[in-house]
Amino acid sequence: MAETDESIRKIVNSSGFPFQLWIAKQIEQTSEHHSWKVVGLEFRWFDKRKQKEEFIDVVLEDQNDVFRAVIEAKRVRNGTWIFLQPLNFEEKTRSFRYMWIDASREKIGWHDGYFEKELPVSSFCIIRSQAQNQPMLERVASYVLAATESVGERELLLHETKYQHIYLPIIVTTAKLLLYSFDPANVDPITGTPENGLFSEVPYLVFRKGFDTTYETSKMPSNLTELNSEDERTVLVVNSLHLKELLIHINAFKLINRYESFPWE
Repeated sequence: MAETDESIRKIVNSSGFPFQLWIAKQIEQTSEHHSWKVVGLEFRWFDKRKQKEEFIDVVLEDQNDVFRAVIEAKRVRNGTWIFLQPLNFEEKTRSFRYMWIDASREKIGWHDGYFEKELPVSSFCIIRSQAQNQPMLERVASYVLAATESVGERELLLHETKYQHIYLPIIVTTAKLLLYSFDPANVDPITGTPENGLFSEVPYLVFRKGFDTTYETSKMPSNLTELNSEDERTVLVVNSLHLKELLIHINAFKLINRYESFPWE
């Protein structure tokens, strides 16, 4: 059967590439507001564990050539991502764990920095119809974290790289992002369901969870609590309509200028 304009359009619409290209165009058109630029689309990286070549959607750098953003785009149709926020848990954070590279000394690792303003934070995400044994957001976050390390490793090999770079893993999605706040004490022990929770929509948030990455932090844990904390990595999750706002919020120099010495000293 011959292809029609409509059948070809359906094939195109089933792909995530147009959304990926839209992200790049938006960053280009709004650069005067946030001072970031696109340095790569379909940026090649290598997954050491799977021994497989992969491609991350978009890589950015700031105008001062210090910060990088490694972006994975996730287009969903009429989707909603629900992030649990138990009361009495940390509800907002200024802390963000990023990858830091010092090319002059060939140092690489994950370290904690701080944004100027607080962002919502959650470790639990519920997505309709996702497999419980392989949650979708955890899988995507693990992918973008591995890609971030690989992009950093590749840049470390460049002769032109002589100073420090900071890499931020980001997921950009068309999904609506909702926080569901509830009191764990009010969870029904029979049904396991919470009562009287409140929903609120957010433009972006910090997704924080323990992930197995190639590189570690500079801290040496001495107990299980510290071990769990040092295993945590953070990924920024942003609704696509608020990407410009997030890039402005990152406020790169206030993040880096909080440190008088290198993270591993």
